[in-house]
Amino acid sequence: MSFFRFSIVETDRLDRIESKLRKIMATQAELAAKLSSIGDELDKAQAEIVAAIQALKDALAAGGTTTPEVDAAVTRLEGSAKALDDLNPDA
Repeated sequence: MSFFRFSIVETDRLDRIESKLRKIMATQAELAAKLSSIGDELDKAQAEIVAAIQALKDALAAGGTTTPEVDAAVTRLEGSAKALDDLNPDA
C-alpha cells in the first residue's frame, strides 16, 4: 500500500529528476576514473623525472668538478621536480 499518491505529471517529473540524477552520478564516476588515471600518469612521470635527475647528478659527480652553470641547471631541475611533487600532497 502506498502512502503517497502522485499525479501523472508529478510522477513524470520525478522520473525525469531520477533520470538526470543517474546521469550526474554516472558522470561523476567517469570523472573520478579519469582523474585517477591522470594521477597515475603524473606519479609515473614524477618517478621518471626524479630518476633522470639522480642519474645526471651521479654522472656529474663521477666526472669531477662541475661549472657554476651545470650546478645552476641541476638546481633548476631539482626545483622543477619539487614543484611537480608538491602538486600531489604526501599522505
